[in-house]
Amino acid sequence: LASLIDVKLDRISLDLPNGEHLTEEFAKINPRQTVPVLDHNGFMLTESHTIMRYLCNVTNRSDPFYPLDPKVRAEVDQYLDWYYLGLREPSIAVYGQLRRQMYPNVKIQQWDKHSNSVEMYKEL
Repeated sequence: LASLIDVKLDRISLDLPNGEHLTEEFAKINPRQTVPVLDHNGFMLTESHTIMRYLCNVTNRSDPFYPLDPKVRAEVDQYLDWYYLGLREPSIAVYGQLRRQMYPNVKIQQWDKHSNSVEMYKEL
C-alpha cells in the first residue's frame, strides 16, 4: 500500500522462521514481538490494518484504497475487520498445528509464550 500511495518506507526484513522477531532486541521495538511494525519518526505502530489506515490518514489522500468519504471508508474498515476476525484468526488455529513442523529451529516455549494474546498483554 505504501508504494501505491507514494509513501517511502525503509523495509527491514527479519528471519521469521528462525525466530528473529522473538529476540530480546526485537522486543524492545515491539513488546508483542509481532510483525509488521511501523516507526514513523518515533511513533510506533503495529498491526497491518492499523498501519495501512495510519498511512492513508497522514497522507490525507482520497483514493480507492481508503477514500475520505466516511461511508465508503466505513465499508473498507468493515471489510478489514471482517478479514481479521472472520478469516485471519481461524487460520491461525490451523497454522498453529503446523508451526512446529514448519519452524523446527524455534524453541517450543517461544511459540507457547505468545500463543495466548490475553496473557501476553497482561505481561506488558
